[in-house]
Amino acid sequence: MAVPLMLANRGGTIVNISAEKALSGRIGACNYAAAKAGLIALTKALAKELASDIRVNCVALGYTQTEELVKRLNLDEPANLGRVKNEVPLGRIGSPEEAAQAVLFLSGNQSSFVTGQVFAVGGGRWM
Repeated sequence: MAVPLMLANRGGTIVNISAEKALSGRIGACNYAAAKAGLIALTKALAKELASDIRVNCVALGYTQTEELVKRLNLDEPANLGRVKNEVPLGRIGSPEEAAQAVLFLSGNQSSFVTGQVFAVGGGRWM
């Protein structure tokens, strides 16, 4: 684990990747939602435990344009794509680059006073 090295260097950031479904659940995916919720609990516990030297936050992703999402939700079909977009207040699916930007923000100095937080990146689906 990287924590001992971070502690030895007296600093660092950890950004865990979870999913909005950890916050809302999903029919047929209790194991997935529970695992992602566990990452959120781990984030909060580690943030308190390591606060003197290490910031710990979590990005909870919503719909993000990946091959797996397109296949699982059959987004090649216009009706399915439209339904998914209608679930998102911003009216679209996020990009992997947008997810990466959230991680970069939480990793950098711009968020130097942020720890123990869950940053939902899902176009407003979870608010």
